[in-house]
Amino acid sequence: DPGEEAGLTLSDPPYYAQLELADFDGYQHVTFDGYGMPDRGGSVVISAGGVTKTIQVDPETGKAVIQ
Repeated sequence: DPGEEAGLTLSDPPYYAQLELADFDGYQHVTFDGYGMPDRGGSVVISAGGVTKTIQVDPETGKAVIQ
C-alpha cells in the first residue's frame, strides 16, 4: 500500500550478507546532502554467499561504483 514502509534485513536468510568494512576517510559513515553529494568519499566492503564486493563512493560526485 502507498505510504507503508517496507524493510529488508540483508543479514537474514536467504542473503546472510555481512558488512566487512566501512572506511570514509577514517570514519565508518558517510552523509549525503539533499543533492546527493557526500560529505566524504570512501568504501564499503560487503560479503554474501562466499562473494565479497567493494562499493567505492566518489567524494566529488557521490557516484558509487561496485568493484
